[in-house]
Amino acid sequence: MQGSDHEELLRLRDWRHEVVIPALVATREQLKAQQARLDALEPKVARMVQADEIAEAVTEKMTAARRGLLTTGEKLGGACVGAAAIASVVLQLLGH
Repeated sequence: MQGSDHEELLRLRDWRHEVVIPALVATREQLKAQQARLDALEPKVARMVQADEIAEAVTEKMTAARRGLLTTGEKLGGACVGAAAIASVVLQLLGH
């Protein structure tokens, strides 16, 4: 029995050295590569998030400003309609 136990231990040791350790080394290298990729992406993602937050804030400000103020075209259109209405009233008063 001891001989077979010894052979089993040798087989397990060889398996560890030939299969497990190379697999662990390969996995460690993959992990390092993924960590490097993540380290490179994190600042880019942070900048994108910050840019999105800034864009959202600007959009909210512009929307609020547009709600409160008429655009130049709307002001000109309103002035033209008002002028036309006043001219119509004046012409009616002068005509009668």
